[in-house]
Amino acid sequence: MRKKLESRQILVVNAAVVLLFVMVLVFVNLFYFNRLNNTLSTINDVHNRKLDIITQMSQIVRDRSLIMLKMHLSEDVWHIDEQYMHFHAMAPRFIQLRDRLKELPLSPDEQAELDRCLALINKTQPLQESIVQRIYNGGDDRVLHDIMYEDMPMETRLWQGFDELNRLIRANAERARKAANDGFENSLRIIIAVGAGLALLITLLMIYSLRRLGHIESRLIDRADLLSWEATHDSLTNIWNRRFLEHRVNQLFGDNQLSEPKHALIYIDLDNFKPINDTYGHFLGDEFLRAIARCADACIRKNDTLARIGGDEFAVLLENCTLEKAGAIAECIRTSINNCTIVYNGQTIRNEGCSIGIAAFDGQIRDFDQLLRRADHACYSAKRAGKNRISHASVH
Repeated sequence: MRKKLESRQILVVNAAVVLLFVMVLVFVNLFYFNRLNNTLSTINDVHNRKLDIITQMSQIVRDRSLIMLKMHLSEDVWHIDEQYMHFHAMAPRFIQLRDRLKELPLSPDEQAELDRCLALINKTQPLQESIVQRIYNGGDDRVLHDIMYEDMPMETRLWQGFDELNRLIRANAERARKAANDGFENSLRIIIAVGAGLALLITLLMIYSLRRLGHIESRLIDRADLLSWEATHDSLTNIWNRRFLEHRVNQLFGDNQLSEPKHALIYIDLDNFKPINDTYGHFLGDEFLRAIARCADACIRKNDTLARIGGDEFAVLLENCTLEKAGAIAECIRTSINNCTIVYNGQTIRNEGCSIGIAAFDGQIRDFDQLLRRADHACYSAKRAGKNRISHASVH
C-alpha cells in the first residue's frame, strides 16, 4: 500500500514536472510569437505610413508643376487666379507631410535621400513661386523658357528622388521583416533543441503526457485560430470578412438540402466611391465605409451575415430567405446606403448609392465561388442598367 502511494506520488511529481516543462515551453513560444507579431505590425505600420506620406508629397510636387503649366497656357484671368490660389494652398500641406515624415524613424540611406529631395525643393520652390507670380502678373517672354529648361529638369530629378526614397523604404522594410523572422526562427530552433534534450531524460509516462498535452494544445490553438476575431472579421468596419462568409456559405452547401432555393446572397458594390477617396482622402473614405456598413447592418435580420469582401464591396448571406424577402432587404440596403452621409468640415458628403446583385442558392451552384460570381454578374448588370439599382441573377 505504501509503495502504491509512493508510486502515485512519483507519478504526480513526474506529471507536475512534465506539465511545468510544457507550460514553460508554451509560454516561451507564445512570448516570441507575440513579440514577432508586434515587431512585424510595427514594421508594417511605419512602412505604410512613410509610403503614404511620400506618395502625397510627390503628388503635391507634381500638382504644383501642373498648375504652373496650366496657368501659363490659360488665357482666362479668372482661371489663372483660381490656379494661383490653389498653387499656394498646397505649400502648408506639403510642410505638414514633411514634418510628419521627419517624426518617423528613417534609416541613414532614407534620411540621406530625403535630404537630397528637400534640398532640390529648396531650389525649385522659389523658382516656381517666381514663375507663378510672373504669370499671375501678366507673364513675360522668359516664362516658358524658365519652366522648360530651369524648373522641369529639377522637378524630374525630384520625382526620381521620391521614387528612390520609396524603393529604399520598401527594401528596408523587407530586410527588417526578414531579420525579425530570422530571429524568431533562431529562437524557435534553440527552444526545440533544449526541449529535445530534456525530453530524453523523462520517462515514457512523461512522453505520453507530453504527447497528450501537445495534442490538446494543438486542438486549442486550431480552435483559437478558427474563432480568432482577426481571422473572421474585417479590421476596418468590424463586420465579418470574406473568409468567414465563404466558411458560412460552404456550411450551407454541406447541408445537402438545397433541392429548392431557400438561401440567397446579396452582392453590394458602391457606385463611384473612388472620387470620395480621391477628393477627401482615404481617412474619410474609411469613415464612409464604416458608416455604410452600419447602414447595411440596420437592414438585415439577426441571423444574416454581413461581410466586407473587397475595397468598396460588401455581401450579405440571407439564410432561409425567399427571393421576395431578399429583394425587400436589398432595397432597404440600397435606400439606406443612398441616404448615407458624413459631415466633414461643415460639409455634408453623400455617396452616390450602390448597385446590388442577388443570387439564390440552387442545384446548379456547388460552392462559394460560383455563388459569388453569379451575384457579382447580377451586380454588374445593375451597373450597366444605370447604377444605384438591384438586379437578380438568372436561374440556370
